[in-house]
Amino acid sequence: EKEITSRLMSEGYFITSYISYFTQQPGREYIEAYENTTLARVSVKDAQAILRKFPEFNFPIRVLTEYSFFLSEERTVALRSTTAEDRFRFFMNRHPELINRVASRHIASYLGITEETFSRVKTKVLSGKSRKTK
Repeated sequence: EKEITSRLMSEGYFITSYISYFTQQPGREYIEAYENTTLARVSVKDAQAILRKFPEFNFPIRVLTEYSFFLSEERTVALRSTTAEDRFRFFMNRHPELINRVASRHIASYLGITEETFSRVKTKVLSGKSRKTK
C-alpha cells in the first residue's frame, strides 16, 4: 500500500490512533519515531482507571485531545482549499522546526502533494520567488 503521512509531531505532543483507541481494535495507522524518543504507553483501561482515581487529570487530557482534533481539522481544511504553495506555508507556519528534521517524502505526503512538487515549492517559497497569499 501507499504510505500516507497524516500527522507530524515534534517534542511534547500527545499522539494516538484515535480509531484504535475508541474502537479498541487494531488501527490502520503506524506511529513512527524518526529521532530518539521517550514513549509512554497507557492502555485505555489504565487511562480510564487513572481518570476515575484522579479526576483533576480530566481537564488537561480534554484540552490535549481538543487541540489534537483542532490540528487535524486545520490540516483537512488546508488540504481541501489551497494551492501547493499555500500548503507549504501552512506547514512552515505550524511546524518550522520540522523542515530539516523530517524526510521530504513525509512532508509532501502530509501536504497531499508529490515529492517533486514539494521540492519545487519549497525552493520557490524559501527563496522568496513565490506570490504571497493569505
